[in-house]
Amino acid sequence: MRGLVLAVIALFLLSGDTGFSVPQLLRNAAQATNPAALLWSAAIQKSERAQQALVAYAAENDSTYWLNRLVKIGNADAAWVLYERAPPEADSSRLMRLAAMGNVPDAQQAYAMSVEDPEIRETWLLKAARQDYMPAQAA
Repeated sequence: MRGLVLAVIALFLLSGDTGFSVPQLLRNAAQATNPAALLWSAAIQKSERAQQALVAYAAENDSTYWLNRLVKIGNADAAWVLYERAPPEADSSRLMRLAAMGNVPDAQQAYAMSVEDPEIRETWLLKAARQDYMPAQAA
């Protein structure tokens, strides 16, 4: 009897642990009607795939909440989406810089054009151009 109880406890512990594994969260998110919370659980475990999927979902559903949460963990793509959607009067230079540092070529070019120092401008344009970003190559 004691062996059966231990086996049942072990089964619960193992099944509870797999509920937070990144592959399982991604599979569940793929079938969910609102996958944001599942993707977030995988994203905070450093899953690039989950972060990309959550950025796409949040951008499609105009959810600044999830984009802001992703920015807080350093996601450059989310920062760029928020920067693009920011009103003109907002100071979103921090978002642009984060996106540029995260190798988003659009952001690198935009950041380069926003600075006055020609050396810094050249550095950021070269970074974007090395990613085969045509506008930066032309600039």
